[in-house]
Amino acid sequence: MQEKCCSRTSMYEGKNIHYSSADSKLLCSFSGKLCNQRRLNGYGFCVRHILEDPTAPFRRCAYVAKSSNQMCTQAIPNHEERRFDNCNISILLIKQMSCNH
Repeated sequence: MQEKCCSRTSMYEGKNIHYSSADSKLLCSFSGKLCNQRRLNGYGFCVRHILEDPTAPFRRCAYVAKSSNQMCTQAIPNHEERRFDNCNISILLIKQMSCNH
């Protein structure tokens, strides 16, 4: 029995193509400004900006700051069942621990 490969046939590139001045490798295609981070393998964006790719298997962290009502911008892989990124999980655990004491 042959296994199906989960590779993508085409990559969503984004509007901005940037190259590293050090080694001419492709950098993140973030549309807001120049991002000097390396791309995730098979994608046009770095981990911080991967949510700009509508085909990427990531979703936004569900954390919302109570003080500013601002949503977290970190990405979580779709295959993971958690709702929050590692940083916000830590914040929530600390808050929970302080409320229990």
